[in-house]
Amino acid sequence: MKLKYFLKDMILPPLVSDFLRLLRNVPLVLHYAGDLRNNKKFKDVKSGKVYILGNGPSLKDVNFSALSGSDVVTMNSFHRGEVNANLNVVAHCFGEPTSSPAWTFDDFKDCLINNHAESYWVHFSSISSAKELQIPVQIVVPGIEALLWRSAKVDLSSLSLGYASTAQLAIQVAMYLGYDDIVLLGFDHDWLANRDYLRHFYSDEKDLTETLFQGSYLSILEMVERLWRLYISIAASATKSGIKITNCTRNSHLDVFPFVLSDDLYLDDKDRKSVK
Repeated sequence: MKLKYFLKDMILPPLVSDFLRLLRNVPLVLHYAGDLRNNKKFKDVKSGKVYILGNGPSLKDVNFSALSGSDVVTMNSFHRGEVNANLNVVAHCFGEPTSSPAWTFDDFKDCLINNHAESYWVHFSSISSAKELQIPVQIVVPGIEALLWRSAKVDLSSLSLGYASTAQLAIQVAMYLGYDDIVLLGFDHDWLANRDYLRHFYSDEKDLTETLFQGSYLSILEMVERLWRLYISIAASATKSGIKITNCTRNSHLDVFPFVLSDDLYLDDKDRKSVK
């Protein structure tokens, strides 16, 4: 075992490191207090069912006509899929912090300009870029890890639950907006099954900004572990608030939420050929 992993586990137990992370983020809540207060106008303004559309390859087989007129939440480069359907996009999420190697101004600009939505939700570090583009956004300040969160209520007007993917931000946004029936599509989450590059429904090629597989296998395992623990926290919050979350993604590895696989949401062989 490498020394840095040994020291991290021995000197900073998870609960201690989570608490330190929380303390480090408290000043950010004070700094962005005004922007966070603006989020309150979106609290509980919606109800009923919403579909959250991830960008996993399984979304290629989704029958978008079955979602016509439905409320949906999209994320990141969803526009690249050129989905031709009457979707009511209530929110679009871009969760990457500017410190991430996956964040570039051009990509951020592309995603905000080409994804049309009622509201846009971004990491607080992107607010200056959004202002430069003159695009109104809602910011989130993630900073509470799973061990400290337990089953608290999602409140995006304050320090919120951390997230390890934009998909987790999107679920929190849907919960904050007031939906009590959340359906996940395109949540393949198959990183450990395909260790070469991330696949998306809009392209079979590797994104230029992708960096996940540049690290060690241990780093990927640690990322997935944190991701799953945060999903468990989201599930606990949903249960406490009476919110139902179901995963309708075919062949998904995300087993935290109940699988409800509906054929009505997917193209049959005949429709799939006509699309091609």
